[in-house]
Amino acid sequence: MNYIIDPRFFYILSICDGLKEVLSTIAIIIGILVCTGAVVFGIMYYVNSEYGDDDPELKNAKTMLKHVKNLAIIAAIIGVLWVFCPSKDTLIEMQIARFATYDNAQAAIEVVKSATDYVINAIQEVK
Repeated sequence: MNYIIDPRFFYILSICDGLKEVLSTIAIIIGILVCTGAVVFGIMYYVNSEYGDDDPELKNAKTMLKHVKNLAIIAAIIGVLWVFCPSKDTLIEMQIARFATYDNAQAAIEVVKSATDYVINAIQEVK
């Protein structure tokens, strides 16, 4: 069949909408973990820095810092995916724009012009 709008479009629409929700939730959770980890790392480093580099707690703090950096990188990747994942409105606009061609515009102009001429003729007949 020749659909005007492919039914798969509605499926993609729902997937992108759900994906944006999931990505934003994950980004918020990771953002909270990164902020919390940075604060905890700062406290651990401040408290244990006076004991020197051999202190096991300081090594744990540095290991935690690596994990915080990894989470920050993951959060940045998720943020980029969230930005480039189209919203429901964008997908609808893209679908509508697909049908907006010069031929359609010319046909619309002709319809508007003929309707305008019809209205003007009707007004002139009433006078």
